[in-house]
Amino acid sequence: VLAPAEIVAVRSLVVRSPVEGVVERIHVRPNQVVREGQLLVEMDTTAIRGRLAVAERELLAADAEYRQTIQLAVSDMKARGQIAILKARTEIRISEVGYLKDLQRRSRVVASREGLILLDDPRALVGRPVVIGERLLEIADEREIEIEAWVGLHDIIEISDGTRVFVVLNAEPLSPLSAQVRYLSYEPMSRPDGTAGYRLRATLEPDARLPRLGARGTARIDGATVPLAYWLFRRPMAAIRQFLGI
Repeated sequence: VLAPAEIVAVRSLVVRSPVEGVVERIHVRPNQVVREGQLLVEMDTTAIRGRLAVAERELLAADAEYRQTIQLAVSDMKARGQIAILKARTEIRISEVGYLKDLQRRSRVVASREGLILLDDPRALVGRPVVIGERLLEIADEREIEIEAWVGLHDIIEISDGTRVFVVLNAEPLSPLSAQVRYLSYEPMSRPDGTAGYRLRATLEPDARLPRLGARGTARIDGATVPLAYWLFRRPMAAIRQFLGI
């Protein structure tokens, strides 16, 4: 059977939004190679800075009141009873200031590993409000790649691990790639184009050249040997049985 195929990353790191807010700036471009610790995305911190300024002023006021009460407690029994309450209030303000400073620090998203940036259009992200955990982009290792193919519902045959797969990329029709099936979904899944199909992943041969990520083509999956008549009339027979219910 034939199926549309694409070169994908074996394992990609999904970079998600660490805070809730608006994306202010994207510091990388698609297909750029980044290093660990490099700045990727900046979030708008206007609201966080405003909350932090208010929290710091409240901390100063709470700390001043706490220190004043300690001085009064030397001669005032009533003031002694307020010390624990004011101390707890000051510690709450300290925790709030620390939390907001941590939010401000995490609003600068950096790469936790080196790799290739997988991103469609940076301009589509800038100015967009996001929630915590929302996907921003991906980082993949261009040396760890495999083939992803989508087998149609009417084309599915008996496919097992290790089945041979040959892929012809659109950009390099004279240099086919050889691979072996690593995984086939046991039930149909939703495809990126909205249709349904069986997701297939195949590992390239060890000595195969490494095509670029995102390259597309056509995969040929070789199943078991069958008579020519069966291969020609498989679909018509299946349609007739479904129509007649036999």
